Amino acid sequence: MSQNPQDDFNTEQPDAIFSSILAECPELWDVVERFARELPSKIDELEQTARNGGAEALHAHLTQLIEQGQKFGYPALSHEAARIEAAGADQMLDDLEYKLREMRLLADQIRAGITQEPAE
Repeated sequence: MSQNPQDDFNTEQPDAIFSSILAECPELWDVVERFARELPSKIDELEQTARNGGAEALHAHLTQLIEQGQKFGYPALSHEAARIEAAGADQMLDDLEYKLREMRLLADQIRAGITQEPAE
């Protein structure tokens, strides 16, 4: 294993992640789809906040992603945002950038899930 976690980042095509609420409420498809499609821009905003904003602004963005992950049926997103938040503002920017790349991979998985039907 490399000393630099960025060297170990997996760049393979991600497996799809499906919203857990769509099985129960398929009528929410449009809302969940819109969220999934907007997720990359939300992560862009989070990255900008990490670079330019303070700890409070970063905390607010992460809290929003935690809540949205729960609301739209993506507990893995909530978990990842909570993991970044728990690391705190004391993390080095390089480590935060790595975690944001992990979140982008997760967003790709979520978007992949919205473009295909889940296996039954």
